Amino acid sequence: MIISVIGGSKAKPEHLALAEEVGQELGKRNVMVACGGLHGVMEAVCRGAKSVGGTTIGILPGRTSKDANNYVDIPIVTTMGFSRNVIGQHWGRCDRNWWSLWHLVRNCLRPRRRNPSDRS
Repeated sequence: MIISVIGGSKAKPEHLALAEEVGQELGKRNVMVACGGLHGVMEAVCRGAKSVGGTTIGILPGRTSKDANNYVDIPIVTTMGFSRNVIGQHWGRCDRNWWSLWHLVRNCLRPRRRNPSDRS
């Protein structure tokens, strides 16, 4: 499964921390993370995914893969500028609302219980 995370290159520290945590949760669940591949939220979500052994995809706006942050495993060069965001929106599940994405990660992708009495 691939989930796209779209976020700005300039973000508040608390948003970067949340993005990194989302990346960790996705990585723990073997979900590939696709993003714009640059800095800010994109770098934070990739850093989180990589910290737990996840795989990351960077859909880059320019002409070279050298623009990718250090946590991108698979750089995709588009030469499309901001228009590349459409690729992420159509490629993976995407949600710009951090709370909704966090809800998805914590509740929808968690491992299922083996039996109803197992509450762990």
